[in-house]
Amino acid sequence: MPGCVAFFNLFGKKPDLRQQLFEAAARGDAEVFAGLCRKHRESIAKDFPGWRQAPESIRQDREQIKLYGNGLVSVARFFAERMGDPSLITLLQGADETNPVVLWQRRLADAQRKLEAQEHTTARDELVTLLRDTEGLAGTGAEHLRSYTLGSLAACQFHLGQLDEAEKATRRALDIVSPDPPAMARYLTELFELERYRGRTDKARQHALEIARLLGSQEWRRRADTVGTEPLLRVVASVDGQQTELDQMRYRPNARVQFGFVRNRASLGESQRLNREGKQLAGEGQFAPALALFERAAAADPHDPDPPFMVGLTRVYLKQYAEGIRAYETVERLGPGWYHARTDLWLARELAAGRLAHDVWETLMALEHLPPAEALAAADRALAEAPLLAPLLYRKALALEGVGRKEEAAIPLRVALEHNDEPNLHTRLLLRLSQLTTGDEARELVRRAAELNGDLIAGAMARFLLSAPPV
Repeated sequence: MPGCVAFFNLFGKKPDLRQQLFEAAARGDAEVFAGLCRKHRESIAKDFPGWRQAPESIRQDREQIKLYGNGLVSVARFFAERMGDPSLITLLQGADETNPVVLWQRRLADAQRKLEAQEHTTARDELVTLLRDTEGLAGTGAEHLRSYTLGSLAACQFHLGQLDEAEKATRRALDIVSPDPPAMARYLTELFELERYRGRTDKARQHALEIARLLGSQEWRRRADTVGTEPLLRVVASVDGQQTELDQMRYRPNARVQFGFVRNRASLGESQRLNREGKQLAGEGQFAPALALFERAAAADPHDPDPPFMVGLTRVYLKQYAEGIRAYETVERLGPGWYHARTDLWLARELAAGRLAHDVWETLMALEHLPPAEALAAADRALAEAPLLAPLLYRKALALEGVGRKEEAAIPLRVALEHNDEPNLHTRLLLRLSQLTTGDEARELVRRAAELNGDLIAGAMARFLLSAPPV
């Protein structure tokens, strides 16, 4: 960018902080720009009021004034968007209550709060009205707010499942922020997730490559390479707070390791809202109205396995076993290995076949939420009726551990392993027993858990433990 070189030469040979920031913004060096903002946060906030007036030497040069203004806006936006400090944006816009830009900012913030609260329809309608009311406003501040308003509108539309409308709004925002690389990458990321949700992996890959080019990001290049091969559901690790793919994990002693699921699609917020409200009702024992919400959630996001998982559980509570089985089969199709859905499917089939009593099943469902002493007593009562039910034996073992009787906990686990052929539960039984044994037996139990195609998270934990050097 020859114009940038000419502009920054006006400041002299030794660049000061402002010059370094504006130069990095002009050439799109997001890494350097972000590093400077974070490192010199206090100095920038202190000096920024004085930066609002451009140097005398460039005031007659429209191109240099434009570059200078873009530098100011880039710094203010980074503080607001990446560091949660809107004070610099406020300085640029002024605090006049009659300032239409300030009023716009407040209306946008109010709509964004509704979006965060998953009031998607209300937020969408407010944003549509806001865009209409501000059509005639122009200038750097107005264009910045317009792009954000469009981005928020697109988010509402996406979470409502209005995908075509979301794409249009995002592309309008992208046109406004061009050619600002970090801002373009932000909206391209939204388009990437949109196409990923649609299953259009070729288009998603193109967006990922463009983001990689804009940001110089190896991670986005990797995402471009893998977007077409992502499984519906996979397990990833968090190692000391850093997300890591399982094939990239390296054992580190004393590391804090957690495992969790990642789907190949984002979840739609409206479906999540309905699902959450259904769970609240189900927790109060209101299964019929909860079921209606779960089914609406499943319709709102036909790719998410959690609403049909809740449909299955609720149907079984209502003794509608055939319908529950169909719902659990849908879960397996949408997210193979989703939490304990495979075990729950097996239990639903046992109930439907008359091999398991409903009251025993209800006790089993309640055990997870009882204090250890109460869970132990309840498990023993249920085991009097179903003495070899492996999930009950597993829960009894956990209750024994919870009351400090760890040596006894291994006994029900061993019995459960002898009388269980459901792979999901079997993985958890093996891994749990390995924690109560030592030496070669413990390692053999972990090895078997790692090789079994059962519980995905327990299997990942087992493989992680196997990667540790022998003691």
